[in-house]
Order: sequence, then C-alpha cells, then structure tokens
Amino acid sequence: MSKKKIFKDIYEYVLSLFFPNRCIFCGQIIDPFGDICSECEEKLPWIKEDICHFCGAENKYCSCKKRHGHFYEKIISPLYYVDNVRDCVHNLKFNDECRNAEVFAKLMERIMLTEYADVEFDFVAYIPMLKKQRRKRGYNQGELIA
Repeated sequence: MSKKKIFKDIYEYVLSLFFPNRCIFCGQIIDPFGDICSECEEKLPWIKEDICHFCGAENKYCSCKKRHGHFYEKIISPLYYVDNVRDCVHNLKFNDECRNAEVFAKLMERIMLTEYADVEFDFVAYIPMLKKQRRKRGYNQGELIA
C-alpha cells in the first residue's frame, strides 16, 4: 500500500469523526469507507431479471421488440430508476450532492465488470452539457460519473 493511500485513508477516517459518512439512499451513518448501508444494499431495486438490451425493460414487458437502429449494442444499468434511486440521481443533478456520482460510478463499474468482463476499455466517455446549463449547475453529472 502506498504512503499516499495510507494518508488518504487516515484523512478520510479523521474527517468521518467530525462529518460521518452517510448512505446516499437513506442517510444512515455508515463505515467511513463504505458507500451504501447494508439495508439499502439488500433493498435497492437491483436489475436482476433478463432485460431488453435496447430499452432496458424486462423482456416480458419490452414494447420495443428490438426495433431500434444500430446506434448502440446494448444498454446496462445496475438499478431501476425508481424511488430512492431516482431521488439520489435528482440530488446529484440539482442539489449539488456530487458524492452520489462516485457511488453511482462504483455501482456502474460493478455491472460493467459483469456484463463486459471480456472487454478491455480504452476510455469511458460522457455526454457533454450545453455551456449555459454547465455554468448554471457548475458541473456535468455525467462527467463526474465517467
């Protein structure tokens, strides 16, 4: 373990004594190095079913019937966009809760390593925002996650 990593871990731990780390989904105090509490980890709307890789719906509810062009091969996501997940994305985009981006990035990394285990990526890209929107918000949430 590098000295830089050790000092960063010590810094994070000391900081957590004054500003405890909280689960982004429920607000419960969690381990200084954790992201999500164990209750939310179990209760979150994880995408587990067989889904359509074009529209994201479960195959039994898919209405697109793969009638899309060939702009992309497939979409993936770790969670359904409902309830606490939707609230956390909203807080990231509109309430300056930028820490949520790091947690979402880790969740996306987890699913990418599962779905694309045999693919070696050169880079991860994001969709740019309009300059006016970027100035107003101060950041691009997609860029933070990427």
